[in-house]
Amino acid sequence: MAENGAPEGVQQPQVQMSVLGQFIRDMSFENVMAQKGVGADVQPDVSVQVALDAKKRSVENQYEVITKLNIESKSKDGSVVLFVLELEYVGIFNIAGVPEDHPKTCDTSLSIYNGHQAYISKHPELKGKDPQEIV
Repeated sequence: MAENGAPEGVQQPQVQMSVLGQFIRDMSFENVMAQKGVGADVQPDVSVQVALDAKKRSVENQYEVITKLNIESKSKDGSVVLFVLELEYVGIFNIAGVPEDHPKTCDTSLSIYNGHQAYISKHPELKGKDPQEIV
């Protein structure tokens, strides 16, 4: 047996990937604080939600990966929305040589609150906490 688990003499398929393009599909920024004239002494609470989606395109070996960001800042008491940013960033890739038995789906969603890189559904105690604070 070889180190990678394949029988001796059997070569693993060579996966090849190239970036065909990347672009912003959709972007929206709403500066609510400036529109309402809220003072600069507001303590912000920022939440960042990141979602990833991948799908096969109609062209052979082409895949599209979409990163969706939703960033919202509110006052610490939650009464005032300061700003909202929504961004959809897309990458188109050519990926060849992937074995047929390899998983073909990608469904990942990650929420980040105040800099904590954690699944907030698994760690709700981190929501609104200071990222420098040891939990």
